[in-house]
Amino acid sequence: MFSMYRLLSFVLVLTFAVAQTPAPSGRPPRPIPPSRDPNTPGFVQAKELPDGTNPPLNEDGNFIVGPTHAPAPETMPTDGVPKGEIYMFKMESTESKFYPGIARDPNTYGQADPNDPSKMIVTTSHPKPYSRLVHVYVPRQ
Repeated sequence: MFSMYRLLSFVLVLTFAVAQTPAPSGRPPRPIPPSRDPNTPGFVQAKELPDGTNPPLNEDGNFIVGPTHAPAPETMPTDGVPKGEIYMFKMESTESKFYPGIARDPNTYGQADPNDPSKMIVTTSHPKPYSRLVHVYVPRQ
């Protein structure tokens, strides 16, 4: 009787384990939404309405509704504001005199110094070069 109960519980657990659905795969990246310029060729002709008005109820059609927003003043070029350039370059750690690059072996940890617990002893790190892509804004008057 006891072995029958044990066998039945084992089969029940096995059934639940097999019946589980697999984990869903990662979500695909979101596609870039299309730009919807109503003046594009092939787009249904639209009638632009003045700000604050609604389309007439007795008329069918494609209407452009909503307020017309003026561009933000801070996005407009003005005199007296620095106009610079952005320079992009790759920085190699091998070219540095102070930070030549360092790496640590995976799944390793430092240990506290027995003489001074505020210091860490890390024997699993070693030199390793790296590169970084850097963007620098250089202002110009």
